Amino acid sequence: MLSNFADVMVNMSNLAEPANGGGSGATETHFILRRGIDLNELSHSRVFHKGPLRGVVFEFGANLETKNSSYAPSEKTIYIGPKLEFALPKGFFNVGLHFRKEWIHEGVLGKSESYDPDFNIEPAWLLPFKVGKVHMAFSGFADYNTPKGKDSFGGETVPEFLVRSVVSVDVGSFLFRKPQLLDVSGGLWYWHNEYGKPSSDPGAEQLTPLIGVNFHLDGARGRRNP
Repeated sequence: MLSNFADVMVNMSNLAEPANGGGSGATETHFILRRGIDLNELSHSRVFHKGPLRGVVFEFGANLETKNSSYAPSEKTIYIGPKLEFALPKGFFNVGLHFRKEWIHEGVLGKSESYDPDFNIEPAWLLPFKVGKVHMAFSGFADYNTPKGKDSFGGETVPEFLVRSVVSVDVGSFLFRKPQLLDVSGGLWYWHNEYGKPSSDPGAEQLTPLIGVNFHLDGARGRRNP
């Protein structure tokens, strides 16, 4: 009945966005935490299983982020709302619709910002496919946040968008003859209007390549997502 999702990313900027004090690019750590309650399982029914909709999950969670740049952001954001789960033959595609409230500390004025509540749309997906005999998957998540009032400089915030998407290859199936054991992946992390600031501001737009190796302890690809 309960589901969980956690994601941790560590990004390093180049010298176009130096660390506070200089010497290297800034380092950012970003945590995404979500927990959900399946309403079909809670009600012991299939009332939310209609047409393309497989179910509805009541979801809540938080984003936590920090970066050692001169802006020195320290974000704390809460999310709460339904997540719509769509029926697919394989993999999953979900869309979260959340109430969102953000607090962030910034180092330019040395003060904390408490933004107005805003609305968040958060799709997540895992779509398996094959190229010849090679098993692959396209997976990721995205966030769209509506404007959240004024920042500490008195400027209006703007819509914010981020996406993390990767393509993975199931190398365990042909290296060890053990499908869904070991993947290699590559993709992108893109953040537009970071913190609700216009992308013309320093540090308000990110484009980061991703390369990864994933080891599946239970070989659970294609099952229901966390």
